[in-house]
Amino acid sequence: MKNKYTLIFILVLLLLALASITWLSSYTRLYADDYCIGADAQVMDLSSFFQKWYSSWTGRFSYISLAGVLALGGTWLAGFLPGASLILWLLALTWALLPLVSRCLGAKSPLASLTLGALLILILFASTPNLFQSFFWRDGLINYTFPLIGFTFVGGFLLRSWLDPQFLRWWLLPVFFLSLISGGFSEVFSVMQVSTYGLLILVVLLVYSQNHKQMILSTLFAALAGGLIALILVALAPGNAVRQSLMVDHPGILRLVTFSARNALFIATKFFIQTPGWAFLTVLSSTWIGLNLALVDTVGQTSIQPKPRAVLCSNWFSGLVLIPLITFMILVSACAPVVYILNAYPDDRTIYLSLFVLIIATILSVIILAKAAFKQALGKSRRQIFSVNRWLTVIVVASVFAAAAFQVSSAIQRQPEYRDYAESWDVRDQEIQSKAEQNVQQVIVPGLASRFGLSDLRVESDFWVNRCMAEYYQIPFIIGR
Repeated sequence: MKNKYTLIFILVLLLLALASITWLSSYTRLYADDYCIGADAQVMDLSSFFQKWYSSWTGRFSYISLAGVLALGGTWLAGFLPGASLILWLLALTWALLPLVSRCLGAKSPLASLTLGALLILILFASTPNLFQSFFWRDGLINYTFPLIGFTFVGGFLLRSWLDPQFLRWWLLPVFFLSLISGGFSEVFSVMQVSTYGLLILVVLLVYSQNHKQMILSTLFAALAGGLIALILVALAPGNAVRQSLMVDHPGILRLVTFSARNALFIATKFFIQTPGWAFLTVLSSTWIGLNLALVDTVGQTSIQPKPRAVLCSNWFSGLVLIPLITFMILVSACAPVVYILNAYPDDRTIYLSLFVLIIATILSVIILAKAAFKQALGKSRRQIFSVNRWLTVIVVASVFAAAAFQVSSAIQRQPEYRDYAESWDVRDQEIQSKAEQNVQQVIVPGLASRFGLSDLRVESDFWVNRCMAEYYQIPFIIGR
């Protein structure tokens, strides 16, 4: 009962922190690319809109379709989408983690699943380099958060195919289509998910005995098939040639591999060095979970099946070698498209995808190692381990409280800036719409600050943002002052 109340308290703190982020996201307006998409969406049917963008700019077929539809929602939808997406993602994580958490605890625990999901998202949001571009901004939300939500649902099906003997074969269809749709949002995610499923297939083939791997392999192959088709559709789009003509030449294979590996190492290292507080919370909370799982395991309440081959998948080998190695390879694959297209370090908004995998892997590795270590220690000093658990519980609760307080305080401090910008944007929007109704040929309005790396109006009317805004408002020329 104490653990239940502890989880409830932690969950409330986490939800308060996430609510403060959602509060800030409600001030989101239209920025940069949103005008380009919105301008075409207003005057084209969906088929023509898709054909134009797929053939002249990008192969992100899911992004094109969804961005065109959502652009019709206008400004109010831009401020509503982040909060709605967060709720959907929390529900997806709760559902996805439920079979694993239930097996570990010996009983269904939506509370524990929701708490772990909220912790994961908060750490991701707090440690990502540019949350605004990855989550607040409508264009970035579609490209980078939406595929992670689909990825989460696929993960839930994978866990059920592994742990649930009653897993239904027709569930392979949603796995296939979720992977197909998710792969059409960005090149980075498309490559990342294919490498993830491919590596997991290899692990299952090497690690698990024959009688336990048929269903999990079927599910993984369904996910891989959907991901591969998506990757092909993205890669073969005619629009890629147009966009690539504006970029640097592709690097050679040696540069592609070594630079991608270097970038992956940098991303992983920066998580622990540049956001040490959130990395500490990740490790601390995972250690606490591992300790409690060790305590539950000693009374015979949990036994995760199927059993792997002991040598290849012992707890120590999994936590120290297998999971870190797989994670690094996934991160390399996530960096590879950026190196291939731009020959550069990934943009901040794309690092968000890698961090999601890195945080999950860190949590999983630490839980496995902590559980193994504490389980060994329980045989020698059971009383001391219970004492450690009490103190660790206090430290975890205090750390979550501090993290939530920091996040809420930060949101309160930044809220005036977000509010003022939104109010200025609304005033300018009304002014431009008023001029458009008067059929003026040229409008001169204030250029707002370029926030979080997103461009705004300039003095030059032929600047791309100016041109997209002019098309969006259906005015020949818009000039920023």
